[in-house]
Amino acid sequence: MGFSNSRKFLNIDKRPQNLCMNFPVKQFIITQFTRDNMSSQSNITVVYQSSPDGNGSFNIEYYVEKHMKLVEKAWKAVGIQAWQVITFAGQPAGSPTPYCAAAIVTFDSRDGAERALQAEETKEVFGDVPNFTNLTPLLMTGDVSGNWVTSSPGQC
Repeated sequence: MGFSNSRKFLNIDKRPQNLCMNFPVKQFIITQFTRDNMSSQSNITVVYQSSPDGNGSFNIEYYVEKHMKLVEKAWKAVGIQAWQVITFAGQPAGSPTPYCAAAIVTFDSRDGAERALQAEETKEVFGDVPNFTNLTPLLMTGDVSGNWVTSSPGQC
């Protein structure tokens, strides 16, 4: 069963307001969004497969501190909104995970993600890979079908 573009969802956000006072005042914020809003974002996901022979290397510090900053700079003009880096510790049953790390790069639209992959600056992004790993990245693109994010209380 597919979603209709006219179907509306309610998002109720209950968070303390006026935190500078002696007591928090609770306020309910209700926002409506449609399927169109949820699916407008698109991702580029990159996963790095663990080396079966144990000879793989991955410098997570370089990846987060340098490579992802390069990604931000290269793709800012085409709509990058956020990125996350995940390092995998293993599977719940204790067996090793087939992947050691991944990055999820979020764009404002599918067009933005596609333009990022075609941008001249992307050559520099891909050319940086040997600086942090000898593993071959697996790149996938996809549209965001839904998400949930908590919100933190406002700052004073």
